[in-house]
Amino acid sequence: MLATLLVLSVFGPVTPLVERGPTEEKTVSDVGFVRPSEDGHVRLWPYTSRGHSFNQATLPINAVVTTDATTVYQLLTSTPSGAERLYWNKTAQTWEPGSTEQGNVTINGTGVYWSESTGSERYTFVMTNTSGRWTDATYQIHDGTYFGSRYHLRLYEGGDGTEKWTAIQAHHEHWDWFRLRHDVGSLSRAQHHLERDFLGTGVVREMRRERWGNGGAIDADGWVTVIEPRRRVMLGPQYHHDRPSALAPLVFFLPLLGLGAAGTLSGLTADARASLRWIRESRFSRYHAALFASTSLLPLVVRVGAIAAERAFPTAQPQVVGAPFYVLLVVGLPAAALAFGRHLRTTDGFTVAVVGFGVGIMVDYAYLDLSVVSYGALLQRLVLLLGLGLIGAGGSRWAAERTTRYRYWVIGAVIWVGMLVWPLIGR
Repeated sequence: MLATLLVLSVFGPVTPLVERGPTEEKTVSDVGFVRPSEDGHVRLWPYTSRGHSFNQATLPINAVVTTDATTVYQLLTSTPSGAERLYWNKTAQTWEPGSTEQGNVTINGTGVYWSESTGSERYTFVMTNTSGRWTDATYQIHDGTYFGSRYHLRLYEGGDGTEKWTAIQAHHEHWDWFRLRHDVGSLSRAQHHLERDFLGTGVVREMRRERWGNGGAIDADGWVTVIEPRRRVMLGPQYHHDRPSALAPLVFFLPLLGLGAAGTLSGLTADARASLRWIRESRFSRYHAALFASTSLLPLVVRVGAIAAERAFPTAQPQVVGAPFYVLLVVGLPAAALAFGRHLRTTDGFTVAVVGFGVGIMVDYAYLDLSVVSYGALLQRLVLLLGLGLIGAGGSRWAAERTTRYRYWVIGAVIWVGMLVWPLIGR
């Protein structure tokens, strides 16, 4: 079993769950195209696909910039310090990076830093008057972390001649450890994030939204952001905000806070003594505390640890960084439930394991600032809660209990492993 989990941990984080499409294959004549550039002849299928097939459509294109992909990449990934700038090369008719003295267009004025990213390959289809072709992303960049939450962009270059454009698929997602995939939570949130960042570059001539009618996925509404860069040099925005001191209110309220704290100190001491007395008189033991602490803290520890490792080793493959943390999570949780639950009554082991793991899930989601969870993830978590609870309830046999407890943890282990393998079936 452990060997299987190790294999899955190494090869799992690269490909999401594949959804089976219709049996009849769609052709070019069955889908609609848009024209990202009004004067251009190249048309675009406003979706991305898992393969070279219209039946494998995933997320819609939700932004387009009327310039080449390299310029868009430079605009977004330049350092937020403002030391690097752009200038308009009249000979090449394009924006190019230069020194502070050479250029006078501030880029990335918002301070958001997009960086190189990895992700599953996604394709889109471009069509000319004579032919069509599938193309993969020219660049992938993100703002955030791979094993946390991030804004993820895929940039697709298209057009011809001087009418180059870059189609962008932008989405906000988080890494789901139990399904070994990124779970997309919002497209509109990422679209708005991208708009705000472009407004800080100083090279935007016009930004508008056009109706492409490609909504329906998650929270996409079919309105696409169209960004037209300037064709002349302009000074970038300067931000000077005089903020009031955050300490000023404290100067006034600090004496009042001190008086309030002194007045409640005696009450808190009495409550603490009552709580300790209740603990001594009840069945609560150190094994209850250990089981709750391990199941509630381990998801967050794995999340924070993987993000720290990702930042410490930015050139390492995500599979290499994430594998040990995945094993720690999926093996550590049932091991803790089994080790500490064997010292508790059946009902106590089940209840504490379920409550602890449930709290751990909520703390992990709160850390990622998530407000929407997919139905598949929610269903899997509920079944995993049941499995871990049964493992905690069946740690050992008790002579005073008629039920043979080892049957509980065997059933719980089967449920636990089954729910971990279930999202991987059909990839």
